[in-house]
Order: sequence, then structure tokens, then C-alpha cells
Amino acid sequence: MRQSAITLKRKGHCRTGTDSDISEPVCSDLLMEELLPENIGWNTDLIVTDTDAVIAGMYAKDGSLEIEKARKLMITLYCFPAYIYRESISKTWTVTSEVMVRLLLERRLCAC
Repeated sequence: MRQSAITLKRKGHCRTGTDSDISEPVCSDLLMEELLPENIGWNTDLIVTDTDAVIAGMYAKDGSLEIEKARKLMITLYCFPAYIYRESISKTWTVTSEVMVRLLLERRLCAC
């Protein structure tokens, strides 16, 4: 989740986050990017009416105060994999490896 938070910040999005425990190296990464929350622990006050979405981490439980507040305010709620899917659905992913390129060229499966 920290990498997503860092990426969102670098893309210019305003974001906040909470967690019940933040240990190393996560703490240092967030501190370096000025994303470390002032207080450790859950904080429903960060979820406000103009929040676009809440991305729940893998340890978030259905019925948690933050999830319930997002539902009450009718804010879009994503589990982390669903959010990554949403962000990548319109992207073209290209993966190459030297072995695959050699095989394709040998079998003349591509017009390179």
C-alpha cells in the first residue's frame, strides 16, 4: 500500500492514510515522502464527504469504522486488488525477455 500512496502523491493526488501499525521500512519510506500520518492508528476523521475513494488494505475487516464511514458517506470503496485493476484496465502492458524474442525470431512469429 505504501508504494501506491507514494505513486498517488507523485501523480499529484491528495491522499491520506492510516494503519494500526507502521514498522520499518514502511515508516522510513512514508517519512521520506512526507506521507507518514501524524498519529498511528485508525482515524475516521480523514474520510470526509469530498473523498473520492477509500482503498482498503489486506488487513481491513468488513465492519471496521473506516469502511463503515465510507459506506455511510457513499464513497467508492475498493479492496487493493480491485483498485489496481481499475488503474490498469486501460493500460497496455508489454513484457519482453531475451529468450522470448529469440524464440519469436527463430520461428518467425513476429515481423521484427
